[in-house]
Amino acid sequence: MSLRDLPRRLDRAQRSSQFKAIAIGLILIVAAFVIGATVVQHFASPGPEPAGQVIDQSAGADRAPADANGSLETELSAPTARDAERVDPLSVSSLGRELGFRDRTLAISVGTLVIAGLAILVVSLGLGLTYLGLMLSAVTIAAPLWYFDQTRSMGQIVAAVLTLTASFTILGRAMHVVLSGSNAILAIARNVLHEAVRMKISLVFIVILILLLAILPGILDADQPLRYRIQSFLQYGVSGAFWTLAIMTLFFSAATVAFEQRDRVIWQTIAKPVRHHDYLIGKWIGVMALNAVLLAVCGSGLFLFTEYLRSTPAQGEVRALVNQDGSGNPTNDRLLLHSQVLVARAARAPEPPDWDMEAIAKSVDAQLDDFIREHGGISRENPEAREAFSAFMTQELERLDKAWRSAPPGQGSMPYVFTGLGDAKRAGRPVTIRYKFHAGGDDPTALYKTTFLINNQHDFLEEVALNTMLSLTLKAGAIQDDGTMVVQIINGNIYTGQANRMQLRFDHGDLEVLYVVGGYEMNFFRVMFVLWVKLGFIAAVSIAAATFLSFPVACFLAMLALFAGETAGYLMRALDDSYRLYDGEGNFDLVALIFRITAFPIAWTFQTYSELKPAADLVDGRLVSWASVGKALLVVGAWSVALLTAGWFIFRRRELATYSGH
Repeated sequence: MSLRDLPRRLDRAQRSSQFKAIAIGLILIVAAFVIGATVVQHFASPGPEPAGQVIDQSAGADRAPADANGSLETELSAPTARDAERVDPLSVSSLGRELGFRDRTLAISVGTLVIAGLAILVVSLGLGLTYLGLMLSAVTIAAPLWYFDQTRSMGQIVAAVLTLTASFTILGRAMHVVLSGSNAILAIARNVLHEAVRMKISLVFIVILILLLAILPGILDADQPLRYRIQSFLQYGVSGAFWTLAIMTLFFSAATVAFEQRDRVIWQTIAKPVRHHDYLIGKWIGVMALNAVLLAVCGSGLFLFTEYLRSTPAQGEVRALVNQDGSGNPTNDRLLLHSQVLVARAARAPEPPDWDMEAIAKSVDAQLDDFIREHGGISRENPEAREAFSAFMTQELERLDKAWRSAPPGQGSMPYVFTGLGDAKRAGRPVTIRYKFHAGGDDPTALYKTTFLINNQHDFLEEVALNTMLSLTLKAGAIQDDGTMVVQIINGNIYTGQANRMQLRFDHGDLEVLYVVGGYEMNFFRVMFVLWVKLGFIAAVSIAAATFLSFPVACFLAMLALFAGETAGYLMRALDDSYRLYDGEGNFDLVALIFRITAFPIAWTFQTYSELKPAADLVDGRLVSWASVGKALLVVGAWSVALLTAGWFIFRRRELATYSGH
């Protein structure tokens, strides 16, 4: 056998059924051995040392009790069990029970399953020996770079680029198999996948995406707390991947339809004959298949590296879960990571107050009487009087709402009641009060000593920076048996009698209670799915626009839709805050009406899309529920179907296959 015949023989061997069966068997045996050894090592490891370190998240403020003359003006009774509900020191095992913590066993098991799945996929496609040779070549290139400290980062980037490229190629080949068939829709979808590799537009973005994921781990600041590093990685990784894919989807979807019309390629397709809706659906499915492959590559890389990061030392640790003093008690960094970042937390806002509407109506009637006297005794049925009544009622409700969301200097706020916390109580997991306060002009150098009173029994003194999102983590014992928790904010130090200079206030949504309902793993999967749904909407806009517009114009229209969708939430809040129909004196604002007529339809149309911020929820450890996923699929999917239907309606009326004489 000559060397010239060797590649052909090896290719025939890797495509044989016998080779595939043996290779898949070996892969399964190795994967089972690795996972089994990891699990055995986990359960054979010695138990944790007794807890001894105190985890205290307070600001270290002076807590000396005030004298009788220095106490703050509050009608609440004095606290009886100060700090009794703050999170206590936890051992490694109790950390697992209370926070649902999973150690590196999960990371190794998931990583092994992903690698084994990709290897089985490669073997099934008849490329086992080919990719084995490529892997050995990659190791030959990356290993020398990895060995030296000066070039280690370059070696990591090279290894990551080669791994991600190989994963994309494997999954792309697998997607071709999934879309195989004689159906016209599937044939067009397969052709779209071929175009994605041939077209420079899509290829450039694919290369950018792979480089982004490969370089990102190397730019993390090792001196930062571990929770911040993981949050930064997830934020930049997920958001960067989405925006890269969104722009790629926008350009590629428009190009694959517009260029075929421009270059008359569509003549050959429509003349087959292929029905117009088959053509558009096939294009959309092809783009979505490409996005599914790229999201699978991105998601796997992001998830596995996150699992790797969580197994690295946190701040104050010499290695994961081992403090500098040798104990196994979690540091503050580790505790916050597994209670606020790598979790899925549901949120509860305080229940709105039950206003005395009779008293409010009397106050508004008194204002209306003064208004009628000032205007010559006009009737209450007069349009001007009715508009004034509506304005006075709005102002009164806003005044009460602002009073409810504020605490005067040295005094306590109204009680804020959080309900529906029964599940957190039964699970015994910590809960987090998340808050952001404002005072005056929000001096960034000011620190306000603020006391939190929980259920009128337990108090916590915090040093609060203004206009900054902060949190206070408590044990599940802070929740009452009926699943409620009552929080009052006292604007000052209740122990020294020192009051802050200005009134504290918070905006809607800036005071809530978060509690853990699960791990972040399934949350991560749901986030990837929501991103895929959003990309489907962008693809539908671009394809529909390209049915009757040139490539540049179609891209511009799709960009407007993407911009409107991503900013609709900000636009809606701006309309509510800055463009109200009546000013503070009850006068009608014509300019605000014009702005609302112009902008409100856009904000309302894209409101559901704008509410989908899965990357921010993942970074903040918030639950992306199946209900929100279903709503996204229903609403955004319906818009996508409507856009494709509109594109089909336009497309079928165009003379696409008529000879032009050129």
